[in-house]
Amino acid sequence: MKTPVSDFPIAVSNVTFKTKDLGYVFGAGEYSGGDFGEYSGAIYYTVDCGKTWTGNNKIHEANVFRSTSFPTNETGYATSNNTLVKIKRK
Repeated sequence: MKTPVSDFPIAVSNVTFKTKDLGYVFGAGEYSGGDFGEYSGAIYYTVDCGKTWTGNNKIHEANVFRSTSFPTNETGYATSNNTLVKIKRK
């Protein structure tokens, strides 16, 4: 069954589930527009096995996230070009 999610990443580049319920999605977010525009980064997480998602698709400090690592369930790292972002879920 397909269930569309509003304000989700435009293009998903990485999906990581730490437990059966806790998962993260990374990708491209909002496009700045114009001929030379850029995509912002997007990070979303779920705590209910993907039924609902919380996140942000307007992370302007980073472009598309390409690689991720989560040493713990609440703390992870993502790379976007030459930017390293620390993710800390409360």
